[in-house]
Amino acid sequence: MRKIHIISAFLVVALSMGACAFADNYSDDTSFRGSVSMTNYDIQPSYMKWYNIDRENFKATFRPLSKDQIKNLSDSEKAQYKKAVKINKLLNKGDAVSYSKAYQMDNRYIPSILAYYNTALYDFKNKRSQANLDKLAKWSQTLNNADTNGIFPKDMVNYYSGYSAWGKNNYKQALDYLLSVPDKYRNIDNYFWYIMVADSYNQLNELNNAISYGKMVPSSSSRYIDALMTIATAYSDLGNKQSAYQYAHRAYKLRPNDFRIIYRLALYSNNDNEKLDLYHKAKQLADNKQDVLDLNARMTEIYEGKVLVANKSISGFYEEPDVMQVVNLGLEADLTRALQYRGNDLKAAYMSLNRKVDKILAKLDSDEKAAKMQALEEQRIYELQKQNQLQAQQNQLIQKQNQILKAPSYTYHYSWGSMTTK
Repeated sequence: MRKIHIISAFLVVALSMGACAFADNYSDDTSFRGSVSMTNYDIQPSYMKWYNIDRENFKATFRPLSKDQIKNLSDSEKAQYKKAVKINKLLNKGDAVSYSKAYQMDNRYIPSILAYYNTALYDFKNKRSQANLDKLAKWSQTLNNADTNGIFPKDMVNYYSGYSAWGKNNYKQALDYLLSVPDKYRNIDNYFWYIMVADSYNQLNELNNAISYGKMVPSSSSRYIDALMTIATAYSDLGNKQSAYQYAHRAYKLRPNDFRIIYRLALYSNNDNEKLDLYHKAKQLADNKQDVLDLNARMTEIYEGKVLVANKSISGFYEEPDVMQVVNLGLEADLTRALQYRGNDLKAAYMSLNRKVDKILAKLDSDEKAAKMQALEEQRIYELQKQNQLQAQQNQLIQKQNQILKAPSYTYHYSWGSMTTK
């Protein structure tokens, strides 16, 4: 059975989607910043000596030379410096067209790549979508390929590349990148690195590793609930439903109205009454028809077992309610009350419930007929409007033809280009 992705923002993906919904901003995370190191010495590639380099923040600031300094350059250096000036002027404009022109001048020129990289990072921080993440990973890799001498650290390049691979369900590739990231970068973004690694191991069925990394996320992190659910999923796949329930229940206490958590807690529970309560609550929170149908099927299975047991107390003729129909109509509470009785009292409760079902179905039939009549009337009105439009078009065409017939006829005399009336 295909595993369910744990992190809500990409899950869906994600890429609900959309939300995707990671609210943290790197600019607020001090572990991203570190000390700024400026270097002015000769460095490869040689044009980087004209830049102040901030390795930690992936910045390269151009330092114009004086006229005397330019005079002392060799001919090849002057040509290179002239190119650097042109590219810098384009980059200073700060718009996409100028960035593109600068990049086209030299697609391995590191400052141009940094401009794209930092723009992608800014976009990703403001909207955590898979598209923005892929763009950031692309420019991370482009920078990595151009920066062959390691001017800038590779650790964040690997972090974003792993992040992108994980978001696209490429779990083995994600681990290859993420596990190369050193410890000092693993706590950024509220320990999200541990969530990605744990979930990747989970998806690859390396369940003990998933549990180990999930447990490294502290309760103070905003990712803690995701870690709890990752651990719960791993324990469930190991067949340890008790531990799965315990971790899911911790998440439930912290976020009691999360459909995903309620649903999985019900799956891990070994108490039918608790399962029914949780499924019913999840049904109220479900936002799509398929989830509702799935929950109805699970509740029906439990109720049918309960009905089978209760029916043993009845003698003589009785009409058992259609359990699936009852659940689909949202009458679970009525069925639960009925099943509290035994014997003739249960018979009476069944009769009452069946009458309620028939009444609802009759109203649904009536509403369905009314809806069909309304749809037919709307179709009739639409056809009339369509006929009126066609008639209006025909009238316009006839009017134009009449105008042409009434108008004088003209002939061109090409020798001088004038127009005379016949």
